[in-house]
Amino acid sequence: MIRHYVRSSRLAAFVTLVAVSVVSAASSVWIGGATGSWTDAANWSDGVPQTASDTATFNTPAVVTIPASITLKTIFANAPATVTVAAGATLALSNGGGDILVASADFTLDGAGEVTISRTGTSTTDFANIRPTAGTTLTIAARITGLEGSGVELNSAGTLLLTNPGNSFTGTTRISTGNGTVVFTDPAALGVTAVRSDGSPSKFVYTGTSQATLTLPVQLSAGSTSFENAGGGPLTFSGAIAPISSGTKTLTFSGTQTNILSGTLSNGTGALNVVAAGGTLLFSGTATDNAFTVNEGGTLAVGPGATFNTTLLTCQAGSTLAFNPAAADDFAVTLPLTNVLNGAGVRWLIPNAPSASTVTVPTLERATGATLDIVAPALGTPSNRLVIQDQTPGPLPAWFTVNGQPAVY
Repeated sequence: MIRHYVRSSRLAAFVTLVAVSVVSAASSVWIGGATGSWTDAANWSDGVPQTASDTATFNTPAVVTIPASITLKTIFANAPATVTVAAGATLALSNGGGDILVASADFTLDGAGEVTISRTGTSTTDFANIRPTAGTTLTIAARITGLEGSGVELNSAGTLLLTNPGNSFTGTTRISTGNGTVVFTDPAALGVTAVRSDGSPSKFVYTGTSQATLTLPVQLSAGSTSFENAGGGPLTFSGAIAPISSGTKTLTFSGTQTNILSGTLSNGTGALNVVAAGGTLLFSGTATDNAFTVNEGGTLAVGPGATFNTTLLTCQAGSTLAFNPAAADDFAVTLPLTNVLNGAGVRWLIPNAPSASTVTVPTLERATGATLDIVAPALGTPSNRLVIQDQTPGPLPAWFTVNGQPAVY
């Protein structure tokens, strides 16, 4: 008998296992003490944060230097901290439209280097968020350059302080949430494109040491926006000011120094009411269709060249309307179609011009209890003429006085 044996041939399979190193995002906390270098790994709890997915957190006060270019997702400051970007280095804050700087304590980004800020896709408004909490100031003193179209977005109720006049980012400086405040020491620190408010109320504050001019357009989408001049001299607005969305927008000017409107005002896609609050607002530009209000304690000064293509001027109780404050010769202005006295103690100041001055008022309306005193030397002469087109000749009513005395029109 022949037996057949079947032998099973087993083929050995050899598998080589290769260890793959996976780099995960670093969420690192500063442990380096009061001062130190960003790039020293010993200063961080989980390695040096330096890529677009990394975050850095300060839970203790620190002064830190970034000696070479890095990219980050977010910096969290839970204690007072200063980060200095060295000359020749760039700090790229790359988080799309997400948070890049979050501070619950005062934080400063300083240095001779540069900062770039990301945005969401090609959006012209959704920039990476800067979030100081209420009562906290986040200062960016380093130069902000940025990707094409990127801008600065304050997205919290705290204060963002911009101090570098070399800022060249081409997106807007934008307040996107209510109660946010942007402080600037130089109008050039606001970038090269526009100033925009979307959160209501939004506040911009000038704190420079001398007179300055903001040439950028002011775009209003928020219901209430204010500019305060707390600087060392007049602040001139020479750009176009207009709403960019429907509805009524209120733009309020205040401050210890004069705000000057020499550019154009218009309703844009909404309706604009310009308010002179505390301090002096000097108007020497062109206003089209929008309204003006002078609040108690505020002064609206009307300079040469002012053009009111507007429908309404309202003087609240205790307000002042000052014409031709520099007493220029050949002064002539026509107020809006409707002018309303809305309380007691309204004053109009009209100085004598060297030879000719004429103020024309198309209509003058009075709320119950309102009073008006015209402070004007030699009123009625060629150097100081006041024409109220709907006024009947004869003695003026008791609520209307000139230099504190009864008068005749």
